Amino acid sequence: MALGGKLFDFSELLIAGAKVILLWLVSSGLSAEHLYDEHCTTGLENMTLALNIKDWEGLEAVSKKHIASCPKDAGSGYEFLVISLSNRGLFSQAQGYADKCLNFEYHNLGCRLEKSIALIGMGSHEEAVISLNILEKMIPIVKERKNREFASIGSSSRAVERRKAALLNISIIEETVSSLKEKLAQ
Repeated sequence: MALGGKLFDFSELLIAGAKVILLWLVSSGLSAEHLYDEHCTTGLENMTLALNIKDWEGLEAVSKKHIASCPKDAGSGYEFLVISLSNRGLFSQAQGYADKCLNFEYHNLGCRLEKSIALIGMGSHEEAVISLNILEKMIPIVKERKNREFASIGSSSRAVERRKAALLNISIIEETVSSLKEKLAQ
């Protein structure tokens, strides 16, 4: 897609989005807080598998099933769904589901990033910049909240790994936001 007269390569952005959600899964530790039954755990495993093998239609199907069956964890289902749609160039649908995700979990950095990517794919660059600016303002707040959350869970090796993954996830989002804003400014 042309952006400011240059070819805009969505593949690197979509790969960054996939990394973000995989790191979120690691940082969440697949805890009971996020996954309250075996069915929801299986749904996350299925979405992760479909993402890893780039089965975008399969990812859409298992994401929709996860949203319907695991309402407490619908945010991750929406995020996977948006990734599946964006990777197939269905940016308008992706943006609609990203909005649903943000209505469910306003603080979901991954959904905000995916919404921005969908807006760019639709050619709505001004809206994408607005979304990226909101995301940029949210990052330090979410980072601080994550630091407080992880400070309270102790220093076991699993807790330390979860904290590292969560902060790496946020760093990837920060880098992606900077990259997108630079490309949109050109």
